[in-house]
Amino acid sequence: MVTGLLAVPLVLMAPEEQASQEPGGPVFDLQKKVNDLFPPRIHVTSIIVEDRERDILRQEPLWELYRNEEELRGSELGGLLYDGYDADNERRIFGVFTIADAVQSVLRLDPAIRATLETATDDQVKQAVHRILESPTGRPMRDSLSKDASFERRMFDGREVKYWRAEALSAFVASDNQKLGGGPLTISLAGDEVTLGKERFNRRVQEILRGGQSSFRLWGIAIDINLESEEQGRTVVPFIAATVVLVLAVVGITLRSLRIVGLTFLALVMLLVWLKGGSNLLGLKSSLTLDLIVPIAMISLGVDFIIHAVARYREERRHAHEPALALVAGFAGVLGALTLAMLSDGVAFLANATSGIETVIGFGIAAGIAVLASYVIMGVFLPLVIMRLDQRRLRTTGPSGVATSIPCGPPPVRTGFGRPARGMVGGLVVLFARCRWAVLPAAAILTGAATYLAFQLEPEMDVKEFFDANSDFVISLDKLDQHTAPALSGEPAVLYIEGDLTARESLAGIQALLDRLGDNETVGRTEEGEVSLYRRTVLTLLSRITTNEYASSRVLAGTGVAITDADGDRIPDTPAQVRAAYDYMVAAGVPLDADTLVYDSDQVRETLFHNPATDQDQGTIIVLGILGTRQQARVGVAREALERDLAPLRELPTVSFAGAAGSPFTRESTLQATTRALSISLPLAVVACFVILVLWMRSFSFALVTIIPVGMVVSWLYAFMYLAGFHLNFVTATVAAVS
Repeated sequence: MVTGLLAVPLVLMAPEEQASQEPGGPVFDLQKKVNDLFPPRIHVTSIIVEDRERDILRQEPLWELYRNEEELRGSELGGLLYDGYDADNERRIFGVFTIADAVQSVLRLDPAIRATLETATDDQVKQAVHRILESPTGRPMRDSLSKDASFERRMFDGREVKYWRAEALSAFVASDNQKLGGGPLTISLAGDEVTLGKERFNRRVQEILRGGQSSFRLWGIAIDINLESEEQGRTVVPFIAATVVLVLAVVGITLRSLRIVGLTFLALVMLLVWLKGGSNLLGLKSSLTLDLIVPIAMISLGVDFIIHAVARYREERRHAHEPALALVAGFAGVLGALTLAMLSDGVAFLANATSGIETVIGFGIAAGIAVLASYVIMGVFLPLVIMRLDQRRLRTTGPSGVATSIPCGPPPVRTGFGRPARGMVGGLVVLFARCRWAVLPAAAILTGAATYLAFQLEPEMDVKEFFDANSDFVISLDKLDQHTAPALSGEPAVLYIEGDLTARESLAGIQALLDRLGDNETVGRTEEGEVSLYRRTVLTLLSRITTNEYASSRVLAGTGVAITDADGDRIPDTPAQVRAAYDYMVAAGVPLDADTLVYDSDQVRETLFHNPATDQDQGTIIVLGILGTRQQARVGVAREALERDLAPLRELPTVSFAGAAGSPFTRESTLQATTRALSISLPLAVVACFVILVLWMRSFSFALVTIIPVGMVVSWLYAFMYLAGFHLNFVTATVAAVS
């Protein structure tokens, strides 16, 4: 009846969201504020293209890439692509613009060549690439080439030409973020429909740009973390099925009864219904730990219960006890141990509820449900069912039938020590006990070494520990590391600055911060030594006003304030002029001329938060790249370096707040919270189990002797993880509770 009732929430209340890995805290609060104040105008789908012949700057791969770009622009996705002026790279784009587009434009505009990318030779393509990279606006194209890019000088028609070659190039597809549902760019487990919709869009973009991939290979860079997680999460079914098969084999070998194997299988199905139904009823969200680790742990615990209970029952049956009496006698001998196991296991799992991380809390609660279900179904209910079936068969076949239907185990054997033991394992136990003078010191030394290694385990969240190493998601990140120059790459991070940003002191402080960041070795930098930015700064916005007469005239017409720049620093001369510039640009954007906007108002609000209707402070962000973040230790170094760079800015009276956010630092906070949670939940579980043991056994010494080997297990386990190259994260931290 209970199983039937729990089947209802199992079917009708399935979770639609993934459990959050975020523990909360200042960095997450700041990240949420940044997401709310600075909604991105453009949704970016980054790609990397690798040539099969190790030179992407040839006619064949560039022509194939250009054809695929044209197909993307003309596809059903065309209406979602961004069509506008890319002021940061000084070019107009419709969705995507790569060096293939630039080469096509150069070839078409040169009447002397009389060729297009389709008909050009490799030599003509190389000459076009030379002209592009030598032009004043060619820097973005040069930066898009892989770090192995090089050239050789050749003479052509009496002039020297640089013949460039590069194994790969990177690019991005720009789409209208509002048409895709709005909201921030998310490269983390979120699971909401808007994020999933964007990831499906990213995959479709990747599919079209890949085409046949006859001359190159193409990957979208980290474009589908949630879809990848969902798909790989579905692989839990084969793992759980394999676990079921293996434990049923153990039951069959141990108890030597096909009937009990079949009943155990049915009971395992009931266990899964209780687990998922109970979890859904409590509103627990889906997660890798709940969907994979908990079922496997539950199955192993359940089989443990059934083997102990049924083996004890069958021992009593061998003494010719009637089934009901044998069950009572068997329960008297084993039910206390099973109850103690259930209580200690449940307490150990529930200790994870103190973590403050939704994923780990859900794991602890679900595991508690699993332990209780295993105890009730496998430890009590299933032995009762087996007893009833034995009673029915006894009435049918009589005593002799019973005697022949219940197989007896192998007779006790005598070991070399002169005492009965069951096979080799029993003999080894006796041997170790006899040699305790050597075993105990050896175990102590080994545990001491293991404990030292366990404390060397570092918190880290490498994607290869969560996703298939052969998945596009992981390969794309590997290709990014392989082909992108370290000083030009980096995981995006955000510096948020709030205060009176009309004050010259604040704007000068921001410029000084950018100068300091140019010397910061933990952030991406251009070849000129300046900080490499993913987005324009508020200083860039203001310079577009002060250096463009048409833009200045529009501010004057719109606000009545004339913009001047007497000192030539590209910043309006007075706070009133700066405020007027802000008032105009957040409403109308930054014009280039009467027909073109350098930045529309949405793009301005990507960088600047300003409310013209109030006198409140402004806010702005600087988006830069943090280098080497796949090694978690570097994130802490980068954060400390950024804090040093931000310190002078915080001292300004016109700046009320300055801080760092972004995925590198939210991930760091999550790992720190995981470590803290483990340092709390593990001792809590040990203490709680010890108290239960003392109360149950009524013996302090027995409880201590019981708990010490558990600590050894944890120590050895984490030492093994360190030696095997694993790291501490929210998944591996739960293994301590399992052990």
